Amino acid sequence: MSKSALESLRKPGRAKSIVAYIMFGAIIMVFAFFFQTGPLSSMSGGGAAAVVNNQVIPISEYKQRVRRQEEQMRMRLDGLPDSQRQMFYDSIRRRALEDLIAAELLAQSAAEAGFLASDQEVRDRILEIPAFQEDGRFRRDRYEDLLKSNRMSVSDFEEKVRKDVVGQKLQDTIAKALYPAVQELDREKRLRQTQINLAFVEFDRKDLVGGLNPSDAEAQTFLAGEGGAEVQKYFDQNQDEFTVPPEVSAQHILIKTKLADKASEEAAQTKIKELAKRAQSEDFGKLAAETSEDEGSKTKNGDLGFFARGRMVKEFEEAAFNTAVGKISDIVKSPFGYHLIKVNDRKEGGAKTFAEVKTDIAKKILADRQVKDAVDKIGALAKEEGTGGVETYIKKLKLKWDETGDFALGSANIPKLGDKEKLVSAALGLAKAGAMVPELMEVGGKYYLVKVKNIGSKKDKDEEDQLTFADQARFHAFRKTGPVFEEWLRQQREQAKITMNNQLLGAGPEDGSN
Repeated sequence: MSKSALESLRKPGRAKSIVAYIMFGAIIMVFAFFFQTGPLSSMSGGGAAAVVNNQVIPISEYKQRVRRQEEQMRMRLDGLPDSQRQMFYDSIRRRALEDLIAAELLAQSAAEAGFLASDQEVRDRILEIPAFQEDGRFRRDRYEDLLKSNRMSVSDFEEKVRKDVVGQKLQDTIAKALYPAVQELDREKRLRQTQINLAFVEFDRKDLVGGLNPSDAEAQTFLAGEGGAEVQKYFDQNQDEFTVPPEVSAQHILIKTKLADKASEEAAQTKIKELAKRAQSEDFGKLAAETSEDEGSKTKNGDLGFFARGRMVKEFEEAAFNTAVGKISDIVKSPFGYHLIKVNDRKEGGAKTFAEVKTDIAKKILADRQVKDAVDKIGALAKEEGTGGVETYIKKLKLKWDETGDFALGSANIPKLGDKEKLVSAALGLAKAGAMVPELMEVGGKYYLVKVKNIGSKKDKDEEDQLTFADQARFHAFRKTGPVFEEWLRQQREQAKITMNNQLLGAGPEDGSN
């Protein structure tokens, strides 16, 4: 979006709405430090994080992005158990790499499409970056010092800015192509001014199991008859489902360390050594409740319950599975700090026998059949308008009606239902309160019965009605640009040759090493 377009949309009360519709632009923001006011990170490193059509994305650029996002998230993650925090760190790393690949792919695709950035446009973009300004004015010395501290030459940085400008031009072109006709804006206005309240029943196949749970007697009858061979076949073809992995039950004490902080590291080592001595003579649970810095488990005396391999970070997991029951591990260092682990129990795991699971398998097969029959019956009853049969049947299945509450038909999302245009379109075909859509609709893996609770006109004009025609057209275009742009970028990625350095993914938080 160009600066002039943004300025024309900045009216009182519009900021949140506009931001919601132009968030797609974040895909190309490779240079996150454009909006920083302090010094940039000084991380560096050799090698490639990814290669996009023979263009290398340096590991140093990837590490800068990961470090910044980890710092932003660190406070939110402090109260989570180790396993959950590890999942967040894995997600941050993958998202950072995916974003850099998308940005490089966008720049390449824009250049191939003939978009160019002049030297003047590059200079204008750099002059607008707050990190290079002092009292609102660009400072050349600040610019050069910040680049130097990040081990980046002026020419390399300006080439990155040139790519950013080219990518932005492509997005602006997509937006302009989506400017609406007068008739389309009139239609959207009518939709915004129409209020509707939908009643709905939402369920998936699992929700039906509670009302259709086969009994042990039904399972035994099924096994004794036609179902015996089917149950055996299911068991033979799904051995992994009946193999239980080894598990341990453990408590732990965690003493955290701060990122790349030598003093914090030394203090944590001293504290964990003292606790290791105390743990030899004191109750481990009470000690954990008193001293552990893992907020997620300290309220439970450090108890983590049973867990299998793959749920904890590697260092913690290895120590837990290699410590005898009733014993306390040596001090363990993980990306989160220092741990003491007490193993309380162990389950060796192994494969269950057919005799152990055949009744459960029979119930599962019967439940699947009954669920299918129930879905078919609900669909058939929904077509019998006015009989009340579907109302009676969904009560029997313990399903309940809910309401969206009043919302404008022009809304991007339906209250409680989200972005499900199919449901609204079907309800609009009824055009009167009390009528039910004569079918059971499936959207996103869930089933829906929908009827119109009430429909009417909104009395008050909304903020968009008060915009000029030109601003409404611009707003409409940018609202639609996000999905179109994302689909275009997806297609470009399918045609590109991309190699990712998978060794960068799945580690703990960045420790600052190059």
